[in-house]
Amino acid sequence: MASNSKSFSHLFNSNATPRPLEGASIQHKVDDLTTDIEGVKSQIERLQRQLKELEGQRHSYQALLSPLRRIPLEIHGEIFAHILADIDPENSERPVDTALINLCLVCRAWRNAALATPRLWNHLVLDGLPTSLRSEVVSHWFSRSGVAPNTLQVFGDSHEGCQGPEGCEFSNVGLAKLLTDGPQLSHLVFSCTSSQCLRNFIDLMKTMETGKPRPWDTLKSLKLSFSHEWNEPASPSESIFLHIPSSVTTFHLFVPYYSDVSTHPDVLNLPIPENTLTNLTTFTLGCDWSGTKMWKVLQLCKNVETLTLDYGFSEISYHDDEPYFLEVCDTGLLLPKVHTLRLNHMRPNVVDFIHILETPMLVELDISFSNFARSPAHYVDLADALDNFCLALVAFIGRTRTLRKLRIYAVKMSKPQIRWIFTSLPHLTHLTLDNVWFDASILDDLSSEMVELTLRTPLPSLQVFELLSLPVDFPLQSLKRFIEDRHLISWAITLKKVVVTYQEYESVTDSEDAISGLEHGCPVEFSVGLVKSGSG
Repeated sequence: MASNSKSFSHLFNSNATPRPLEGASIQHKVDDLTTDIEGVKSQIERLQRQLKELEGQRHSYQALLSPLRRIPLEIHGEIFAHILADIDPENSERPVDTALINLCLVCRAWRNAALATPRLWNHLVLDGLPTSLRSEVVSHWFSRSGVAPNTLQVFGDSHEGCQGPEGCEFSNVGLAKLLTDGPQLSHLVFSCTSSQCLRNFIDLMKTMETGKPRPWDTLKSLKLSFSHEWNEPASPSESIFLHIPSSVTTFHLFVPYYSDVSTHPDVLNLPIPENTLTNLTTFTLGCDWSGTKMWKVLQLCKNVETLTLDYGFSEISYHDDEPYFLEVCDTGLLLPKVHTLRLNHMRPNVVDFIHILETPMLVELDISFSNFARSPAHYVDLADALDNFCLALVAFIGRTRTLRKLRIYAVKMSKPQIRWIFTSLPHLTHLTLDNVWFDASILDDLSSEMVELTLRTPLPSLQVFELLSLPVDFPLQSLKRFIEDRHLISWAITLKKVVVTYQEYESVTDSEDAISGLEHGCPVEFSVGLVKSGSG
């Protein structure tokens, strides 16, 4: 190439035009170089392919040394369990069992890990009952659960106006056989159209009795939910609840809203036998019928320790002239063993009734109001706590000196009401205000009164304080000052933990410095975060 370059040096060093013979020679040289370049490119491409292939082989061999291959099956199983635990079986579009099957289809190792984790197989959802349901298939599923307590959920409320066995999803031979001669179950959920559906199932199951103990007879927990009709007789001796197994100690009952039944609310009956109720230690009753109908059930709950009353966002009517109503208002309603009481999905006026409750063992009280806010970030549609809200709580808590934990959800509260909460519950150790709107200046007022007026320390026994789902403009500095001033009182140092969360769709406006100062400058464990709005 050097000799050729010398032949054309006069051209490289000037702007002279090549002569015809020189031009032909130069073109020939260009063509040769082009051929050489294409050859080199071809070699590069071949080497690049070879390099890529070698790198792929190296990656494959490196994968064989991956620490993931050394993770025991048990750890994979625990990971799967955590994933599936986040799925709400009643509200998710993807049932837990479907998600588990999908995990098993990823690879053989994952399937083996799932099969080696019995508690992954102790839950099954039947959403819509096929007439061809094979009990042996369900039994095989639960056979993988080992000794873990099994839960079966059955949703069959797609038909309306159930009048008898014909056309009723619960007149299902496979399901009746499963509860007669299938695997042991700990928890059973039936979601039906009406009480007649459950009666149809019980009648069919009776025809299959084998003389051996049935899975139905050994249930520990039962949830019954009815969406439309209710046609139970007044007498407990004829009630469908008479067939609830005596082994059931946890019972969740949700009856239809009175607006969804054709029967007049005044003649609706809840004929639950006394022996069924006295067997219970955990009881949930979802009912918006006349208030005294619930009371007549509650008065038989002598051994219930955890009681949940769900009002379904409805107004509850009371017949003030009813003798039973007057009697209970005079004598009270004794719940001798209840230590946890949850009042869910209430309208503000419903809280009036709690003054009749006698709960000498109560430790935890949870009051959840309705939340109809279309935009909870603005708190525009939260219900206002009635003026007598705190008065009702005073009358109730005044007789319940064992109360230690209080949660209030989804309500607007005035400054006097918040003041009462902070100054009238000296034995409270845990306070949670979740989605509660209140004027934060009350915290400044309480701080000033503590320090300047040396008044009694608010909530002197408080250990955990949670303010959840706050609005974006809530002044965290007021909260910090309240905590620090409270801590200055040497005999009020019980507070150990403070949790603050904002709704996740809100943009927190406090500066990072302010939040950092709260998390690191307070004399207690302090955390700030974002969470989804709860449903109560």
